[in-house]
Amino acid sequence: MEAATLILALTFIAAGATALIAAVTDARWFFSARGAHAFTGRRRHAASRLIYGVAGTLMIAAGLSLIVG
Repeated sequence: MEAATLILALTFIAAGATALIAAVTDARWFFSARGAHAFTGRRRHAASRLIYGVAGTLMIAAGLSLIVG
C-alpha cells in the first residue's frame, strides 16, 4: 500500500469517527458549526444527527475498504 493511500484512508476514518461520535453524543459544538449548517440545511436536529451518523459510518467504511482492499 502506498503512503498516500494510507494517509487518505486514515483521514477518512478520522473524519468519519468524528462525525459519528458527534452524532451519537449530540455534540453541540459540532452541530452549531457553520459547516454543519451548510451540509444539513434547515433540517431538524434529529435529522441532522442521522445524516451525520450515516455519513460518518460510510466514511469509516470507505477508509477501511482502502486499507483492506
